[in-house]
Amino acid sequence: MPADSIAPLNVLVADLTQTSGYYLRSVLRSAGHRASLAFTREGAMAKVSTGLFDVVIADVDVARPEGSGLLREVAELCPGLPLVLATEWATPPAPLETEVFCVLEKPLRIARIADMLDRAADHLRGLSEKRRHLRRVVDLSIEIVLGAERLRARATNLSLGGVQVEAPGAGEAWRRIGRSGAPVQARLRLGDGAALDLPARLAYVEAFPGDSEQVGLAFTGLATSQRNRLEAYLTR
Repeated sequence: MPADSIAPLNVLVADLTQTSGYYLRSVLRSAGHRASLAFTREGAMAKVSTGLFDVVIADVDVARPEGSGLLREVAELCPGLPLVLATEWATPPAPLETEVFCVLEKPLRIARIADMLDRAADHLRGLSEKRRHLRRVVDLSIEIVLGAERLRARATNLSLGGVQVEAPGAGEAWRRIGRSGAPVQARLRLGDGAALDLPARLAYVEAFPGDSEQVGLAFTGLATSQRNRLEAYLTR
């Protein structure tokens, strides 16, 4: 994997306690990384399903099924993904069912977060290129097709599991797609000839003041030929 293919890191903060998410997002963005927030188990797993995230920071109560279940589901879906637990305990009060990359004790310290990110990047570089979810920062043309509607946008992140899209001013179009619940076709231009049509579903739409809307699409039911073209592009 090219050294710069995972820089900056794309970090998901799953803040099920609703205490640290915005602070962590601010710290991550100030350090030059990308950050996305989820405040429910379902919302977090919808984002994880895209394969677009390099690190998951989970601020959860591991004594509750919702918290322990999230850790387990992330580990099962994305083996090898650095999974970080943010907690008030230096050592969790109950044994963890799921192995985590590290524990961030509250109050969260910027230096400790920075050290974790450095180690996570080193860990990712050491993984096999055949790991389940490869990801690259990209700048590609993409067309989203839903019936007769076509939405042209830019793909900014790409993985074997999904694609992140930016389409400024297209909020209403994304809301229509979300309300329909229907599958879409993501038509990507990989720069190597014919367009690649990929079946997908809308996984999330996220917007913060001053930012373009970030849209995540999760690929569904890829054929072997489609997966092979994606993997060849991601590992070239």
